[in-house]
Amino acid sequence: MRSQAVNTSVRHVAGTIAEAALVGAIGVALVFGFAVTTGNKPAGAAPVQAASLSATIQIAGNAPQPLPVSNPISFAVTRSFADNTVYWVYNYCYDASNKLLGTEGYPVAWGMWYSLSGTTTSAYTLKGTHCKAVVTIKPSTGRPLGDAILTYTVK
Repeated sequence: MRSQAVNTSVRHVAGTIAEAALVGAIGVALVFGFAVTTGNKPAGAAPVQAASLSATIQIAGNAPQPLPVSNPISFAVTRSFADNTVYWVYNYCYDASNKLLGTEGYPVAWGMWYSLSGTTTSAYTLKGTHCKAVVTIKPSTGRPLGDAILTYTVK
């Protein structure tokens, strides 16, 4: 009988320790979860880095260089992670004296919401001697998203 009481006590103590460890782990997860969502860091923790948007851009398909003015083109864009951010590509074309001849901007279409690769669905009209394509998330400003800039020549 005494052996059974000892076993019951041991199980009770072990269960209490396991419950305490679980409550502690939940507390730590809540503190770090709060830190991630607010951008803060708990005392003694490494800084929390929020994921930043970035992209790369290239001409879609196998286009010859320099690009002929008569060939409209599209762009292929790769993003750093999938979310509901709307990406745009703005294309600026210039003449030999660097005078802006035209600007076109179109949104990037992703195959699925989780796709990291997409393309512009509209074709851009080429003008002048050289162009610059820029990936942006603010279509009204046309500011580049990081270093997602592509310059190319036109003939």
